[in-house]
Amino acid sequence: MDTGRKALLAGLGVYGKAYDQVLEQFAGMQEQVDDAQNRLSASRKQAEAIYQSLVKRGSAVEKDALRALADLELDSLADRTKLEAQMKKAKARFNQLKAKFGKGQLRQHPSVFLGELRLPFFYCQHH
Repeated sequence: MDTGRKALLAGLGVYGKAYDQVLEQFAGMQEQVDDAQNRLSASRKQAEAIYQSLVKRGSAVEKDALRALADLELDSLADRTKLEAQMKKAKARFNQLKAKFGKGQLRQHPSVFLGELRLPFFYCQHH
């Protein structure tokens, strides 16, 4: 083989090796890009799942809050007659609890006055 031809082939070999290295680097970079995209996609799915979980929990909290507001019967608090009826019911229940636990187990603290309402506070002697 002629020396000139060998020099030409060696030059083509340099270009071929450089081309192979570029292809390898490109394949490595493409793999890194694919890995990054997969991680990003997984993170987005996880974020969406967390978001949906928070929306579900928020909906449950909202339902509980609305139910609690409905149970308050705010209109009855503005009506003095209804308010007094509720207070009588609460006092009757309190007296039932007082009788159930007996005088020996409860000791009365000083009463607290709230307007016309007198509320005794009790605590257990074992406290």
